[in-house]
Amino acid sequence: FSQKMLEGEAPTPIYMHFNERIEPGHNLTIKGRFSPGVDQFAINLQNRDQRVIFLHFNPRFNKGHVSFEELD
Repeated sequence: FSQKMLEGEAPTPIYMHFNERIEPGHNLTIKGRFSPGVDQFAINLQNRDQRVIFLHFNPRFNKGHVSFEELD
């Protein structure tokens, strides 16, 4: 499936729900732009009540490091 989330400037943090369930084998593509001076961002895939983080992705440009954690 394909779902366009936001266009233009958006406040942060951004919370959105997918229209369909993400299953094993699905691809997730996220596109965006950063404001000047941004040194990191984070993406968390969570359940609806935001209590469980299934996937955490946090590139840190200023440290040359990516934090990537998943729930086992």
